[in-house]
Amino acid sequence: YLEDMLRRMRLVVEGSAMMTETQVKVTHDPMFYDTIINMALHNAVEENAALLDVKKLVHKTEDQINVTGGGATDYGNVSYACPGVMFYVEYGDNVVAHTPEYVALGKTEEASNYLKNCAKIMAGVSYDFINDEEFAKNVKDEYLCRLHEKGIEA
Repeated sequence: YLEDMLRRMRLVVEGSAMMTETQVKVTHDPMFYDTIINMALHNAVEENAALLDVKKLVHKTEDQINVTGGGATDYGNVSYACPGVMFYVEYGDNVVAHTPEYVALGKTEEASNYLKNCAKIMAGVSYDFINDEEFAKNVKDEYLCRLHEKGIEA
């Protein structure tokens, strides 16, 4: 779908240039970037999950992300704009995400409790970032370092 939209947009832009007797060069960045991981945030998620005794925390290690990618297709794009971490708390057994069964299970009290735990983990990591200057510096420094490794200066 996006490729077709780009093709159509290119035609509109080129047509406009022809009508106005001007020139245009159309370029675009990759649609979906890889993920820039942040182990400082990753570890903070694990620590906050442990405080809540969350057993079904799911997020990938650095090696797994490098091999399989991680998260939603656009999460990589977000990870280039700011430090981030992606995780979720599983609920239900043998249920595949993005299926009608998963949606139905998501309406249960159990799923609601898992979602609340995710919110608590995010709040805990946010609290740590705001109140722990060393942690915040580590997150920022790692982010800038990983950008630099990719040839991007922030």
